[in-house]
Amino acid sequence: MSDMDQRLAVLMLCDEAERFFSSQLGKYVLGVSEQEVRAAVEDLKTVDPTDANKIRELQAKISTAEAAILWMAETIANGRQEMQIIDQEEGEYGSQE
Repeated sequence: MSDMDQRLAVLMLCDEAERFFSSQLGKYVLGVSEQEVRAAVEDLKTVDPTDANKIRELQAKISTAEAAILWMAETIANGRQEMQIIDQEEGEYGSQE
């Protein structure tokens, strides 16, 4: 894959992730993820401190819910950063003419 193909792929993923977050499904997934984290944190506050399995289960729930949102947010951030780089390069190219 060429450098330009990789850059376009990053931009396309960014666009898809932004559209997903703006969609009804995206808003639902974000809301459910946030609810999962809140519920698991509340359960973690009251779980028996000697119940290592339950603690690990709750920690895994939190990590999974947070990771899904983080991956999407990173995809958007990477795309926006790539767009800024492209804009800068085009500006530099335009000023050389």
